[in-house]
Amino acid sequence: MKMMSRILSLGFAVALLGSQFTAMAQEKGYSHIRIVRVSFVNGTVLIKRPGATEWAEALVNTPVEQGFTISTSINSFAETQFENGSTARLGESSRLEFAELALAPDGAKINHLVFDQGYGTFNFEPKHGSVYSVQAASATITPDGKSEFRVDLEPAVLRVEVFNGSVKVADAGKKVSVGKGKTLRINLNGELALNATPGVEKDAWDNWVHARDQQTELALNDSPVAMDSPVSGWSDLDQYGEWGYFPGFGYGWSPYVSMGWSPFSMGLWSFYPGMGYTWISSEPWGWIPYHYGAWNYSPMFGYFWTPGSGFDTFYPGLVSWYEGAGYIGWAPMGFGGVPLCASTSCLIAEPVTALAGGGIVKPIDRPPISVRLASVRAVNVAPGPLARLSGLPVSRNATITSGAVSPRTATPAPKILFMGQTPAQGAAEMKALTARHSFFSRSFGSNPTQMIHARLGNTIGGLSLAPSTARAMRSMQSFGLSGLLEHRGGSGSSEPLVRIGANGEVRATGGAARGFSGSTASTPGGSAAEPTSSSSAMSGMHGTSAASGGSHH
Repeated sequence: MKMMSRILSLGFAVALLGSQFTAMAQEKGYSHIRIVRVSFVNGTVLIKRPGATEWAEALVNTPVEQGFTISTSINSFAETQFENGSTARLGESSRLEFAELALAPDGAKINHLVFDQGYGTFNFEPKHGSVYSVQAASATITPDGKSEFRVDLEPAVLRVEVFNGSVKVADAGKKVSVGKGKTLRINLNGELALNATPGVEKDAWDNWVHARDQQTELALNDSPVAMDSPVSGWSDLDQYGEWGYFPGFGYGWSPYVSMGWSPFSMGLWSFYPGMGYTWISSEPWGWIPYHYGAWNYSPMFGYFWTPGSGFDTFYPGLVSWYEGAGYIGWAPMGFGGVPLCASTSCLIAEPVTALAGGGIVKPIDRPPISVRLASVRAVNVAPGPLARLSGLPVSRNATITSGAVSPRTATPAPKILFMGQTPAQGAAEMKALTARHSFFSRSFGSNPTQMIHARLGNTIGGLSLAPSTARAMRSMQSFGLSGLLEHRGGSGSSEPLVRIGANGEVRATGGAARGFSGSTASTPGGSAAEPTSSSSAMSGMHGTSAASGGSHH
């Protein structure tokens, strides 16, 4: 009876915590424009918006705002990623609330999480005065600088294990510091041990977390376009596509995709108050390229994405909108808000009722030939209940976690390491990860070890390429070195070789060249648009409002 009373009181405290954080944030003048993302989903993972009564099935790349809650079912796992690459990973039968995601006037990020069930691992890297804390039962865990720690919340015991760095734990007026390689156990009757004990116990879950950390670190080091610091979703680009130098645009990235692919063709539009219709991509890499930078199109390489000047502004969906005859259409938007689509044939579209209903967008969704769509600045379609879910309707077989979790000895791990890959592919990838070869050594070394990517045929950006194109882009153009890039122009013997020099000059050396000269870039609709430098175009883009219903500044 005493334990049941304890659990009920904890539940009441958790319910009040979100409102308390909100009140504190208002007093300090915090902003709540923060957006983090769901970066991994395996099994049944549910998500709920603040104030909502219904759960939804979470998708990878779902934007998460303050007040959102994520719950995993049995044999289900999830990962959320913060703007700077910090992560909160949930094991099975776990639940986490983002009680506060705020931005202080000086730019520091305030992150307060409530972990009220299960087990999870938190990898935090505070920067520029950012603050993280995890509330578990009656204890508050605060990282002391960069750290990684695991929290297990069982019926009678709270356990905190520190793998890297150190954390401070406060409970019932007492505080204790827990360093690397130590474990703190707290009885849920309020008793707090004054000293943490040496040693940590690792299981299958911890091994998976370590492998996931390795994968992210190697992908960041592997990218030919370097970042000053980790950015959420950046490592996905290296796993699922190739970087190359595009004359007139600079360095850009193209995904491995099937023939006929175009951006914003696989996912759903979810309505977020204050942002409008927000794109949730079902493609594992679909976070950064759909909310930052801009897309462009080349007849030689298809669609490619360029990062622009930074990641300070989050856009719900970088598209140009069209409407008419009961349909809503959209197409990728280039730098400066220039539409990339010049005809109805290259638009993705669906009936207005489907958009309002939160339906899944598929690559085959196109407007009928008889429908004429006109360009509009923003979508003016009232969202239905399903469009407000931030996910898919919960299936009948989905279960919302409650009560105690499985004993630690039975803790499983996800069956995959990378989104969209099988366990066998994941094992091969881990073998390459263990080798720890850098991008440079793999590209130019005497015995390079190539990573395994989620390839869908010899395609980049939606156009067919010779198998050697990706390797050539990676090994030469990423460093601006001159060399040959092959482009398979289709059936027949006409397969031009295109020489791209270090200065970006493009010359065809055989066959019928289909490319772009460095002065103009063709759009998929057949028109040409003047290229704009990444820096100037991005600044111009920030000066305009997003056509998808608003932006976060």
